[in-house]
Amino acid sequence: MKLIMSVLIVLFAVYANAGGLSGTVVDSVTGEPLIAATVLVKGTGLGAFTNASGNFTIDGLNEGFVTLKASSVGHGEMELGIDPSERSGIKIAMDPMVVGGSVIVVTGTGTPRFFADTPVATSVIARDLIELRSAPDLFSILDMSTGVRVENNCQNCNFSQVRIHGLEGQYTQILIDGDPVVSSLAKVYSLEQFPAEMVERIEVVKGGGSALYGGSAVAGVVNLITRRPEESATTISLEGGYVDGGGEAGTGFTSTAVDMGNAVSMVIYGRLRHRAEVDVDSDGFSDIGKLRSESVGGSVFLDPSASSNLILSGHYIHENRRGGDSLDVPDHLVDVSEGTETWRYGGSVKWEHRLSPAFDYSMNISGAYTERSSFYGGLGGEDPSSPDYDPAAGYGITKNPLFSSQGKCNLQLGNQLFSLGVQGNHEHLEDRSFTEGIRTIDDTYTDIGVFFQDDITLGSDNQYEILLGARADDHSQVDGVIFSPRTALKWRMNPAVTFRGGISTGFNAPQVFDEDLHIEVVGGSRRIIVNADDLKEEKSTGYYFSGEYRNVIGGTPVSVVLGGFKTDLEDAFALEEVGENEYGELVFERVNEGGAHVQGMEAELGVIIGSLSIIGGMTVQEAVYDEQVEYFEGVWSDRIMRTPNVYGNLRFDWKATRNVDVLIAANYTGSMEVPHDTEDPVINTADATVTFDADVRWDVESGILENALAVKVGVKNITNVFQEDLDQGAERDAGYVYGPASPRKILLGLELSF
Repeated sequence: MKLIMSVLIVLFAVYANAGGLSGTVVDSVTGEPLIAATVLVKGTGLGAFTNASGNFTIDGLNEGFVTLKASSVGHGEMELGIDPSERSGIKIAMDPMVVGGSVIVVTGTGTPRFFADTPVATSVIARDLIELRSAPDLFSILDMSTGVRVENNCQNCNFSQVRIHGLEGQYTQILIDGDPVVSSLAKVYSLEQFPAEMVERIEVVKGGGSALYGGSAVAGVVNLITRRPEESATTISLEGGYVDGGGEAGTGFTSTAVDMGNAVSMVIYGRLRHRAEVDVDSDGFSDIGKLRSESVGGSVFLDPSASSNLILSGHYIHENRRGGDSLDVPDHLVDVSEGTETWRYGGSVKWEHRLSPAFDYSMNISGAYTERSSFYGGLGGEDPSSPDYDPAAGYGITKNPLFSSQGKCNLQLGNQLFSLGVQGNHEHLEDRSFTEGIRTIDDTYTDIGVFFQDDITLGSDNQYEILLGARADDHSQVDGVIFSPRTALKWRMNPAVTFRGGISTGFNAPQVFDEDLHIEVVGGSRRIIVNADDLKEEKSTGYYFSGEYRNVIGGTPVSVVLGGFKTDLEDAFALEEVGENEYGELVFERVNEGGAHVQGMEAELGVIIGSLSIIGGMTVQEAVYDEQVEYFEGVWSDRIMRTPNVYGNLRFDWKATRNVDVLIAANYTGSMEVPHDTEDPVINTADATVTFDADVRWDVESGILENALAVKVGVKNITNVFQEDLDQGAERDAGYVYGPASPRKILLGLELSF
């Protein structure tokens, strides 16, 4: 009752003497203005981004002394006290710092926080790194985060997934601006479908996130933060690539407009992409499939007042992909074909309103409709005129509408920030072959969740923080309500040293997952995954601890992070081969296989030496079932497949001259177990691999194209490391793929801005 009365008092409070302040944020070394720096008023949710001139304005403040906290990518966090007489012409000079140390993040706690302040460990992949890497899609971006791997799982169509701490893609929740609208079907090929132009930054929370986001967040959360307008500008990019006999080309654009009148801003983006098939081992079957796609999207931002905003967003994606043999021949007349045509329509409406410095609320509704026409099958050496061959069996249609809505409010009472929210999700999945009885799914999933969080700060300088939260879910595939509590702690021992720790719980409902909707083909026969009739939900408990040191030593910014993690699974999901069904499909059944755990340690290091930034990370872990699992008949292992014990990345970002940037990146993947389905199925141990990439960006600074044209050159997988024991021919195990997704690739790009 006291809490309700407090909320009502805040709701009806009138701040008649509210005022504003304004100023500029600059680099302390160069004096240049910092664009898109974040300035927050400490103890409130008020803040602003700087514009193209580094200027900011914050309205709605009470009179009196305030403290500003400023952050900008590549610079150290800064606090500045402001007297009532100093509310205009404020100048904030920020010192360079290791990239990522002072970014604003929202995923870990659901509220905007400085990276260094959040009690939930969060990794950030910033926009400037995405651009320098010349990444066309998410698949090319996500491996830059420690503890995260992306992998190709199919030799035919290149189905891919993201793994956090070794757990498969079904354990990671992919969000778009915090909304869970990437469905099971959308995740099948989405890592290559969502264009890089769509993304402002990517936030990765490793470890359980079910307390805020519900099921499928057992391993962690990948949150795609979409583009926001910072200045009025248009950028067009052209790229061409060559890889082992195949070529690819892409065209992307982004256009932003700020303050178009009536407090309206907007951003639109799009990409066209074409990739030819590549047959690395010259067996007549593609190892990299053919792909064509178009995507377009954008957002409109309306600010009816200084304390409220309305955001309308939408996107459209269309993609054709195909792999196998004889790709210019109709699917049902070749030995093996995995081909899909996908349409995706997505959008959201979000309303945010701050009624006072202490209280704000938001409401949003979002949705996506994904439809896929597909062919999974082929002749497999059979005569197409044979009465036993049914070409319709390979063709299918999948429809997948999904809707999500959420209401949330935040209340600051003294040193406590209370958050309360309710979320509802509804998803329908229909997957049918044109031959009755084959690959038939018709399911509806609903989930209503209520979550609560209390964020408590303690100490004279808020050096202690306790995060207490819980979520209750009523999921249509689970009996009873699932309760998922979590807690997180942060102790800032001094300005340079911070410790974090936490415990989280979660669940994974027994529904259809993305790998179920990717149908592997061997010799024209389909291999499918089905859920056991008595499949129960998985439950998880996750633990993490980290110590972080960030400081400037002798003028050199340094950051070191050491951490440990463990995730325990109860009634863990596993796949068992159960033989062929009446339609000749090889069936793998998902069953509950006792317990499993993933545990390990990871380290990150960052240092800036003059114009050179060096950032790297390494993960050492084990991922095992408590008891051995029979992957194939007579073939047992306690290892969770495709989980190397050691993996990591390292990158060098060198500002060679004022207008030339050089990025050199290395990626290490240790040895791992990979199942190989042959006449005598085995589990092989794949060798460790190291790949090197290099990208150079030159911004032209002369002539009529000064500051308007950039030239980009890149080489991916410089040493041409690629799997040497690929299966060949129509009978190959298309799932026996590991290592780099592509041989050496050479890229050339132009970027025009105006």
